[in-house]
Amino acid sequence: MKKHLFGMALLTCLVAMGGIASAQTIDEIQVYTPVGVPASPFAGTVVTVEGVLFERGQFSGGSNYLLDDAGNGISIYQTNTNVVGDRVTATGTVGAFSGEIQLGTVTFGYISSGNTLTPTPMTISELKELLKSKNLPVS
Repeated sequence: MKKHLFGMALLTCLVAMGGIASAQTIDEIQVYTPVGVPASPFAGTVVTVEGVLFERGQFSGGSNYLLDDAGNGISIYQTNTNVVGDRVTATGTVGAFSGEIQLGTVTFGYISSGNTLTPTPMTISELKELLKSKNLPVS
């Protein structure tokens, strides 16, 4: 009950500071310059996206990614995240950290559990084309 009340209080603060969260796709949020600098048109905006949350664990226990059905991902930094593997809506403020666009101060809405992520096989050439299409640096 305390977590629920805390989540509601946090959401109320987010709405008061940033307005009503707008629903966007992860692809619309993930915008970079041709040299890979974050340039999201939603920087500083509260948005809501949907996908399956998974832990990347390479930086810290609060470092996760939300992956949508189109295979687009966005970094989410939220400590004590207990929804890894769940399909959720994530509402948070778009920002950047260490050259990567992320959502901060996130609240989750539960959709379903037990989801698995299926990687899409790609050749190096296909991956390079995908990176170029998203204005990400390719070497």
